[in-house]
Amino acid sequence: MAEATSKVQSIRIGIGIPTRDFRTITTHENGRIQKTVIQQEISKSTFDSYATDSVLSDLIAQKPGVAPDGSDDRYFVTVMDAGVLTNAADFEFDVAISKSGPTSLGTQLDNLQLDALEDSTNIGRFTWRDELKRFQHNERTGEDPVQTQFTISSDDFDIKGKRNEKYENLFYPEDIRDTNQDRIRFSMFYQSGRSLSFDLQDGNNPFTFGERKVTTIEGSVTLPIQSGIQDTNQVDYQRGQLNPITGALASIALDPLQFGSQIVNILNMDAGRIRETLKSDASQNIINALRVYLAQTAVGTQGLIPRTTGAILNPNMELLLQAPQLRSFQFNFTMSARDSKEASQIRKIIRFFKQGMTVKRSQTSLFIVSPNMFRIQYIRDNDSSQDHPSIGKIKDCALTAINTNYTPDGTYMTFDDQARSMTSYQIGMQFTELEPLTESDFLEGDRPGRVPNPESVGY
Repeated sequence: MAEATSKVQSIRIGIGIPTRDFRTITTHENGRIQKTVIQQEISKSTFDSYATDSVLSDLIAQKPGVAPDGSDDRYFVTVMDAGVLTNAADFEFDVAISKSGPTSLGTQLDNLQLDALEDSTNIGRFTWRDELKRFQHNERTGEDPVQTQFTISSDDFDIKGKRNEKYENLFYPEDIRDTNQDRIRFSMFYQSGRSLSFDLQDGNNPFTFGERKVTTIEGSVTLPIQSGIQDTNQVDYQRGQLNPITGALASIALDPLQFGSQIVNILNMDAGRIRETLKSDASQNIINALRVYLAQTAVGTQGLIPRTTGAILNPNMELLLQAPQLRSFQFNFTMSARDSKEASQIRKIIRFFKQGMTVKRSQTSLFIVSPNMFRIQYIRDNDSSQDHPSIGKIKDCALTAINTNYTPDGTYMTFDDQARSMTSYQIGMQFTELEPLTESDFLEGDRPGRVPNPESVGY
């Protein structure tokens, strides 16, 4: 058997209680955890006093030569051994270790164990996490666990795409950088995956998602604002209807035995008895309609009620929300170079978009990694902090398609430079927002630092 000893970590175990330093020692064999010990760091004077106590003396440990200055020893006492509190554990520790949650003492100690196990073996953290859950459950109950909680994190996968994180700041026309002309700027970023947690014991929402880590890519493309600016905000609705009969039958799902017995009794009554029972002249129509509806359902036909009555059931029609829609944006730019330097800028601009939208290779062939995402900003007066108030803002987007026309004038023509630059280029790009619009975007902004202007058109 082998031991995996974690680093020492300071953990706050309660409000108003000073932080304490803990480490874990996990005994394991063949990928299975055999025992876990939790130790709390203590001072030398406390260590010396415990050494004279017949009960506590067996719980102390000394680790020489590991103090920050490399001279003093560090001293520890075992506060939990194989899931059982020792005599060295005080009331505050007992309370803290019994709590659960992502920032609880138990969770932080589990992470210490996982770090130590992963570092000391060739087994990944994800596998050790499952083993730790199995071990802790069996340690408490002696039974195999029924998982009501789990978390899948992007950190469980070693996926890193090979991508360029530095581009130039590119402009077309080149002199736009020195003017106060309104413009549109494209920049890129990439984002990590995020954790997914599932907890059946959470009565509000069993699924929760962690935050994505966003990394900005250096460089941008600035272009003049083109004609044909437009956006379309759309929410999908569908017609919904619920006639009185189907509404009544829906109650079967709530109490099928009670409903079934009642409906059978009612259907077997004669019309006079129904009126007497329900105290309503309209009750005969209700029951007869129900009889016809059930009859047509049984034989698989339609339209018996309008055939027999000359009327239809009130459909109680409403327009019901189906889903929000992700907005898409189309941009078309024609670029004609006036000199070789501007021609170089144009080629780099096209490469900026094409290279950014490509998927990235990971270290293994099992995964491919998401492309860069794009931020698009209409800018007023050459001030990147000023969104154009009279044009709708755009949330973070993915570039889903780019079309490059190398002969937009209909004829193959190049300059007589070393790169044989085309006299004109035309690119058409299709962007789609990553998330649907909500009213919070108008009230709070879609990302930190982007404060909404109530005088602008918004999104």
